[in-house]
Amino acid sequence: MLAIGAVALLVVLTAAGLSVAAAVEASHRARLAADLAALAGAEAVRPWLTGSGPRTGGCARADSVARANGAVLRRCTVHGTDIEVVVAVRVRGGAGQAVARAAAGPATPGRAR
Repeated sequence: MLAIGAVALLVVLTAAGLSVAAAVEASHRARLAADLAALAGAEAVRPWLTGSGPRTGGCARADSVARANGAVLRRCTVHGTDIEVVVAVRVRGGAGQAVARAAAGPATPGRAR
């Protein structure tokens, strides 16, 4: 009887550990996708700054990069020369989503990111 209880406890702890690992992995994927989407979006905004391209190109590029990395772009905002994105990634094997935010723009002396 004690062995059955020990096996049941081991199964429950393993399942809980796998759930936590899946959530952590989704969080890492979301942060990576957000960072890449923000960087790509900021790069796409550069032609607009010089007058040779549309301002909306940044969010379209961010969406494309987010999707290529398994994420869904929830929000994209261009603030002058900066772009801010929010992405979501589904947790594998479970319910829920990991959400991450990232911002990118040109380096400016004296301004920390």
